[in-house]
Amino acid sequence: MRRSVWLPLACTVLAVSLAGCRTRVGVGQQSDAADHFLAGQLYVDGGNLELALEELSRAVEINPNMALAYSKMAGIYKTRGQMNEACQSYEKAVQLDPKSLRDLVELGGVYQALNRLADAVRVYVRAIALQPTDYQAHFELGTLYFRLNRLAEAEQAFQKCIELDGSRPDAMAHLGVVYDAQGRYYDACRAYRESLERNLDQPKVLLNLATTYLKQGRFRAAVDVLKLAQKGNENDPQVHQNLGACYYQLALETARKPDDKEKQPVIESVLKLLELSRQSYLKAMSLDRNDAKTLAGLGAAQMVLARNTTNAVRRETLRAEAVEFWHHSLELQPNQPDVAALLKEYAPAKSAVDVTRP
Repeated sequence: MRRSVWLPLACTVLAVSLAGCRTRVGVGQQSDAADHFLAGQLYVDGGNLELALEELSRAVEINPNMALAYSKMAGIYKTRGQMNEACQSYEKAVQLDPKSLRDLVELGGVYQALNRLADAVRVYVRAIALQPTDYQAHFELGTLYFRLNRLAEAEQAFQKCIELDGSRPDAMAHLGVVYDAQGRYYDACRAYRESLERNLDQPKVLLNLATTYLKQGRFRAAVDVLKLAQKGNENDPQVHQNLGACYYQLALETARKPDDKEKQPVIESVLKLLELSRQSYLKAMSLDRNDAKTLAGLGAAQMVLARNTTNAVRRETLRAEAVEFWHHSLELQPNQPDVAALLKEYAPAKSAVDVTRP
């Protein structure tokens, strides 16, 4: 009964899926394979992937030339995280239908997931040869070149994406990452800003822009951007860690300014910035207690506060905690000569006051 209902549609599907057949399949077998394929598609639409796989597997057993069935199976395997099986099915689909752009791009993604990067490059280049204006193929190739540290080629790929569709923010954001890795911080900031002009709701891009500002020593600009990133990314420890670093550096900048005015307001500004730094680092630590950089920065902020606190009890508490944070940081990441030097210098009790250094 099922065959009589689906047979008209099956003929249309088979006209596509049997293109390029290498094995002769009888009309009856084609019809049976089509029935199983269509049943599998219905199960996919209904969310029953297990039964969908059973039907699609039966379809390719009957008709090994059904490229579309292999493609559908690959998509199911990918959804289930079975990347090796997805890879085998996409490879079979591409073998049967070498001009399937979608399957080539999907196969490239699976190769990346399996860390078969050279194979991924090959299929993306092949996809672009088939369709030179395919945005997704160029974009995926760019991300892959970046992973391989082929930065000039990654830049070209993302530039091509922008040429194809300049309204999308993702290629511009990735171009900023490439520029950042090349040390071209001005260009990186420009690319990040242009991406954000297309879509401001990109916390990761905001964080990247702030981090690049930090590298340039533009701490106030970094704080402004991080506050925007914080609104949509409150639970990202990196945002709070960078805020801690910015406030700390701003405290040092303020302390080093020429003493043109009364000293007390300057000290108060420094201590306020240091406390903001400490609170930001504490927030970052509450989200990730095992980040060596956060612990090192928190220790520095607390030690400077300790050296400039008149309350003896608070001073000793801050100092002891700072030493503990540095110890923990070195346990997590031993190769930190700066932290080791600070620990060696400040572990003994100190009494001097100096707001310009920890």
